[in-house]
Amino acid sequence: MQENQEQLQLDLANARLIDNRWFKVSKAVADRCLAELGDELDVNLPILDLSSFGATINRINGVAWDSEHEVCDNVANADTRSKIMDTQRRMSAVVEMSYSFM
Repeated sequence: MQENQEQLQLDLANARLIDNRWFKVSKAVADRCLAELGDELDVNLPILDLSSFGATINRINGVAWDSEHEVCDNVANADTRSKIMDTQRRMSAVVEMSYSFM
């Protein structure tokens, strides 16, 4: 806004500050600045296409999901093992992705 005061018809030198840091401007000026900033970002920021992104989840060492290995360690009773394996469970995961634009 400071660089384009003339075009925006602003006098920032005499504009009222809110919290001693924010300029009070009309909604029309704010909307115009935000729209132009958005357009500038659309034109100049690279876009990362994640439409072909894929991921797989596997148990450690390729153990099958229905394997009792580790899940039923030290459980000798067959009924208890069966209950453990037949119980539906939830899993939450966070996927962190790093990328760079070349």
